[in-house]
Amino acid sequence: MNFNDGKLLKLNYNIEQSMSDKKEDPIEQIKKSPLREVLVRGFAELIKVKPDFPVEYLGHWLKEYSSNQARQKELDSTREEKHKRVVEM
Repeated sequence: MNFNDGKLLKLNYNIEQSMSDKKEDPIEQIKKSPLREVLVRGFAELIKVKPDFPVEYLGHWLKEYSSNQARQKELDSTREEKHKRVVEM
């Protein structure tokens, strides 16, 4: 098991613990979750593409979405820093 596996196991445990604490239907939890919008986009992509292996496709799509979000956050941070430097001059 590598470091990432440990993080995944901990995340899975936290999700399961959270779900058992609330005793709420998992679908209702997803509807209220910030992940809802991401999942809606992912499912829309599945409907559009109609892949042969939808679960695998969605997994790859979610991973790519996450990478894109991280890159966008980094770009936004860099732009903000450059803007601050220009304003300070």
